[in-house]
Amino acid sequence: MKETAAMNRFRAAVLDIDHTLTTEDSISLVNRELGVDTEEFFNLGRSALSGRVSARASQHLMREMWERSGRATHAHLTTLFESVPLRPDAAAFVADLQQRGMPVCLITSSANLFAAVTAARLGLTEHYANLQLSFDHEGRLTDLTANLDAAGLKEQQLLAFCDRHQVAPHEILAVGDGDNDKGLFAVTGNGVLMANDSNAHLAPSAWRSATTLREVTELLASLNSFPDERHRTGGPVPATS
Repeated sequence: MKETAAMNRFRAAVLDIDHTLTTEDSISLVNRELGVDTEEFFNLGRSALSGRVSARASQHLMREMWERSGRATHAHLTTLFESVPLRPDAAAFVADLQQRGMPVCLITSSANLFAAVTAARLGLTEHYANLQLSFDHEGRLTDLTANLDAAGLKEQQLLAFCDRHQVAPHEILAVGDGDNDKGLFAVTGNGVLMANDSNAHLAPSAWRSATTLREVTELLASLNSFPDERHRTGGPVPATS
Protein backbone atom coordinates (compact mmCIF):
# COMPACT_ATOMS: atom_id res chain seq x y z
CA MET A 1 0.00 0.00 0.00
CA LYS A 2 1.32 3.43 -0.88
CA GLU A 3 2.25 5.43 2.21
CA THR A 4 1.08 9.00 2.55
CA ALA A 5 3.19 11.92 3.68
CA ALA A 6 1.19 12.07 6.91
CA MET A 7 2.44 8.57 7.77
CA ASN A 8 6.05 9.78 7.72
CA ARG A 9 8.18 11.99 9.91
CA PHE A 10 8.89 14.21 6.91
CA ARG A 11 6.56 15.68 4.31
CA ALA A 12 9.13 16.41 1.58
CA ALA A 13 12.81 16.08 0.73
CA VAL A 14 15.52 18.19 -0.88
CA LEU A 15 18.63 16.50 -2.22
CA ASP A 16 22.00 17.77 -3.29
CA ILE A 17 23.35 15.99 -6.40
CA ASP A 18 27.16 15.93 -6.67
CA HIS A 19 28.62 13.28 -4.33
CA THR A 20 25.19 12.93 -2.69
CA LEU A 21 23.38 11.16 -5.50
CA THR A 22 26.45 10.69 -7.70
CA THR A 23 29.91 9.21 -7.28
CA GLU A 24 31.66 11.88 -9.33
CA ASP A 25 31.57 15.67 -9.54
CA SER A 26 29.67 16.82 -12.61
CA ILE A 27 31.79 19.86 -13.51
CA SER A 28 35.04 17.95 -13.01
CA LEU A 29 33.77 15.27 -15.39
CA VAL A 30 32.80 17.86 -18.00
CA ASN A 31 36.18 19.58 -17.69
CA ARG A 32 38.02 16.29 -18.14
CA GLU A 33 36.00 15.36 -21.21
CA LEU A 34 36.44 18.83 -22.73
CA GLY A 35 40.17 18.87 -22.01
CA VAL A 36 39.88 21.75 -19.52
CA ASP A 37 42.12 22.04 -16.47
CA THR A 38 39.72 21.64 -13.55
CA GLU A 39 41.97 23.36 -11.03
CA GLU A 40 42.36 26.37 -13.31
CA PHE A 41 38.59 26.41 -13.90
CA PHE A 42 37.72 26.40 -10.20
CA ASN A 43 40.50 28.87 -9.40
CA LEU A 44 38.60 31.41 -11.50
CA GLY A 45 35.63 30.96 -9.16
CA ARG A 46 37.86 31.30 -6.11
CA SER A 47 39.31 34.52 -7.55
CA ALA A 48 35.81 35.93 -7.86
CA LEU A 49 34.95 34.93 -4.30
CA SER A 50 38.09 36.63 -3.00
CA GLY A 51 37.34 39.78 -4.98
CA ARG A 52 40.49 39.58 -7.10
CA VAL A 53 38.33 39.61 -10.25
CA SER A 54 34.66 40.32 -10.83
CA ALA A 55 32.15 37.51 -10.98
CA ARG A 56 31.28 38.33 -14.59
CA ALA A 57 34.94 38.39 -15.65
CA SER A 58 35.64 35.01 -14.05
CA GLN A 59 32.51 33.47 -15.53
CA HIS A 60 33.37 34.85 -18.98
CA LEU A 61 36.78 33.16 -18.76
CA MET A 62 35.15 29.90 -17.62
CA ARG A 63 32.87 29.98 -20.63
CA GLU A 64 35.82 30.63 -22.94
CA MET A 65 37.65 27.62 -21.49
CA TRP A 66 34.70 25.39 -22.43
CA GLU A 67 34.20 27.06 -25.80
CA ARG A 68 37.81 26.46 -26.85
CA SER A 69 37.09 22.73 -26.87
CA GLY A 70 34.66 23.25 -29.75
CA ARG A 71 32.25 20.87 -28.01
CA ALA A 72 30.44 23.17 -25.58
CA THR A 73 27.05 22.54 -27.13
CA HIS A 74 23.71 21.73 -25.55
CA ALA A 75 23.70 18.26 -27.10
CA HIS A 76 27.24 17.34 -26.07
CA LEU A 77 26.95 18.75 -22.55
CA THR A 78 23.67 16.89 -22.12
CA THR A 79 25.44 13.66 -23.06
CA LEU A 80 28.25 14.38 -20.62
CA PHE A 81 25.88 15.20 -17.77
CA GLU A 82 23.93 12.01 -18.50
CA SER A 83 27.18 10.07 -18.08
CA VAL A 84 27.83 11.27 -14.51
CA PRO A 85 27.58 8.02 -12.52
CA LEU A 86 24.79 7.81 -9.98
CA ARG A 87 25.29 6.02 -6.69
CA PRO A 88 24.06 2.43 -7.08
CA ASP A 89 21.30 3.05 -4.52
CA ALA A 90 20.23 6.49 -5.81
CA ALA A 91 17.25 5.39 -7.91
CA ALA A 92 15.89 3.14 -5.16
CA PHE A 93 16.32 5.91 -2.58
CA VAL A 94 14.37 8.45 -4.65
CA ALA A 95 11.70 5.87 -5.46
CA ASP A 96 11.26 5.16 -1.73
CA LEU A 97 10.77 8.86 -1.01
CA GLN A 98 8.15 9.06 -3.75
CA GLN A 99 6.44 5.93 -2.45
CA ARG A 100 6.10 7.69 0.89
CA GLY A 101 4.21 10.48 -0.86
CA MET A 102 7.01 13.01 -0.39
CA PRO A 103 7.65 15.70 -3.01
CA VAL A 104 11.34 15.53 -3.89
CA CYS A 105 13.45 18.41 -5.20
CA LEU A 106 17.06 18.49 -6.37
CA ILE A 107 19.10 21.54 -5.30
CA THR A 108 22.59 21.76 -6.76
CA SER A 109 25.34 24.34 -7.11
CA SER A 110 26.18 22.71 -10.43
CA ALA A 111 24.59 23.50 -13.79
CA ASN A 112 20.91 23.91 -14.60
CA LEU A 113 21.30 21.44 -17.46
CA PHE A 114 22.85 18.88 -15.11
CA ALA A 115 19.99 19.34 -12.64
CA ALA A 116 17.39 18.81 -15.38
CA VAL A 117 19.18 15.76 -16.78
CA THR A 118 19.60 14.14 -13.35
CA ALA A 119 15.98 14.84 -12.42
CA ALA A 120 14.83 13.12 -15.60
CA ARG A 121 17.07 10.11 -14.90
CA LEU A 122 15.46 9.74 -11.47
CA GLY A 123 11.88 10.41 -12.49
CA LEU A 124 11.72 13.85 -10.85
CA THR A 125 10.41 17.17 -12.13
CA GLU A 126 11.51 19.71 -9.51
CA HIS A 127 15.07 21.01 -9.47
CA TYR A 128 17.10 24.12 -8.78
CA ALA A 129 20.66 24.97 -9.80
CA ASN A 130 23.21 27.73 -9.38
CA LEU A 131 25.31 27.60 -12.54
CA GLN A 132 23.12 28.86 -15.39
CA LEU A 133 24.13 27.77 -18.90
CA SER A 134 22.55 29.58 -21.85
CA PHE A 135 22.60 28.42 -25.47
CA ASP A 136 21.73 29.96 -28.82
CA HIS A 137 19.20 28.54 -31.30
CA GLU A 138 21.90 26.24 -32.70
CA GLY A 139 22.70 24.86 -29.27
CA ARG A 140 26.01 26.65 -28.79
CA LEU A 141 26.95 27.86 -25.31
CA THR A 142 26.51 31.63 -25.13
CA ASP A 143 26.66 32.42 -21.41
CA LEU A 144 27.62 30.96 -18.05
CA THR A 145 26.56 32.70 -14.84
CA ALA A 146 26.50 31.78 -11.16
CA ASN A 147 25.63 33.28 -7.80
CA LEU A 148 28.77 33.63 -5.67
CA ASP A 149 26.73 32.91 -2.52
CA ALA A 150 26.08 29.27 -3.37
CA ALA A 151 24.99 28.34 0.15
CA GLY A 152 22.65 31.31 0.47
CA LEU A 153 21.10 30.55 -2.90
CA LYS A 154 20.41 26.96 -1.82
CA GLU A 155 18.58 28.28 1.25
CA GLN A 156 16.45 30.57 -0.92
CA GLN A 157 15.63 27.70 -3.26
CA LEU A 158 14.68 25.49 -0.30
CA LEU A 159 12.27 28.15 0.97
CA ALA A 160 10.76 28.54 -2.51
CA PHE A 161 10.18 24.77 -2.58
CA CYS A 162 8.56 24.96 0.86
CA ASP A 163 6.24 27.74 -0.30
CA ARG A 164 5.22 25.83 -3.41
CA HIS A 165 4.25 22.75 -1.41
CA GLN A 166 2.99 24.55 1.71
CA VAL A 167 5.37 22.73 4.03
CA ALA A 168 7.50 24.15 6.82
CA PRO A 169 11.31 23.84 6.67
CA HIS A 170 11.31 21.60 9.75
CA GLU A 171 9.17 19.13 7.78
CA ILE A 172 11.88 18.75 5.12
CA LEU A 173 14.52 16.03 4.95
CA ALA A 174 17.73 17.56 3.52
CA VAL A 175 20.51 15.32 2.23
CA GLY A 176 23.86 16.73 1.16
CA ASP A 177 27.62 16.46 1.45
CA GLY A 178 29.23 19.88 1.10
CA ASP A 179 29.83 23.19 2.83
CA ASN A 180 27.11 24.80 0.73
CA ASP A 181 24.61 22.35 2.26
CA LYS A 182 25.16 23.61 5.82
CA GLY A 183 22.39 26.15 5.35
CA LEU A 184 19.95 23.44 4.30
CA PHE A 185 20.89 21.49 7.42
CA ALA A 186 20.47 24.55 9.65
CA VAL A 187 17.16 25.76 8.20
CA THR A 188 15.51 22.34 8.31
CA GLY A 189 17.20 20.86 11.37
CA ASN A 190 16.99 17.59 9.46
CA GLY A 191 20.26 17.40 7.57
CA VAL A 192 21.69 14.03 6.64
CA LEU A 193 25.36 14.30 5.73
CA MET A 194 26.64 11.87 3.11
CA ALA A 195 29.92 11.37 4.88
CA ASN A 196 33.25 10.98 3.13
CA ASP A 197 36.93 11.47 3.92
CA SER A 198 36.84 15.21 3.28
CA ASN A 199 33.70 16.43 5.05
CA ALA A 200 33.99 15.22 8.66
CA HIS A 201 33.96 18.88 9.76
CA LEU A 202 30.30 19.09 8.64
CA ALA A 203 29.08 16.30 10.93
CA PRO A 204 28.25 18.66 13.85
CA SER A 205 25.96 20.62 11.50
CA ALA A 206 23.95 17.54 10.52
CA TRP A 207 21.20 15.67 12.28
CA ARG A 208 22.56 12.35 11.03
CA SER A 209 25.45 11.04 8.97
CA ALA A 210 25.36 8.18 6.47
CA THR A 211 27.71 6.64 3.94
CA THR A 212 25.07 5.18 1.62
CA LEU A 213 21.63 6.27 0.54
CA ARG A 214 20.31 2.89 1.60
CA GLU A 215 21.19 3.86 5.17
CA VAL A 216 18.99 6.94 4.79
CA THR A 217 16.14 4.77 3.52
CA GLU A 218 16.59 2.54 6.56
CA LEU A 219 16.55 5.61 8.80
CA LEU A 220 13.19 6.67 7.40
CA ALA A 221 11.81 3.19 8.01
CA SER A 222 13.15 3.10 11.57
CA LEU A 223 11.58 6.45 12.47
CA ASN A 224 8.13 4.87 12.24
CA SER A 225 8.96 2.90 15.39
CA PHE A 226 10.49 5.84 17.30
CA PRO A 227 8.55 7.95 19.84
CA ASP A 228 7.28 11.32 18.67
CA GLU A 229 10.43 13.01 19.95
CA ARG A 230 12.97 12.16 17.26
CA HIS A 231 16.36 10.93 18.40
CA ARG A 232 18.48 13.91 17.43
CA THR A 233 21.86 12.54 18.38
CA GLY A 234 23.79 14.00 15.45
CA GLY A 235 25.39 10.59 15.10
CA PRO A 236 25.40 8.00 12.35
CA VAL A 237 22.24 6.38 11.09
CA PRO A 238 21.20 3.66 13.55
CA ALA A 239 21.49 0.07 12.42
CA THR A 240 18.24 -1.67 11.55
CA SER A 241 17.51 -5.35 11.42
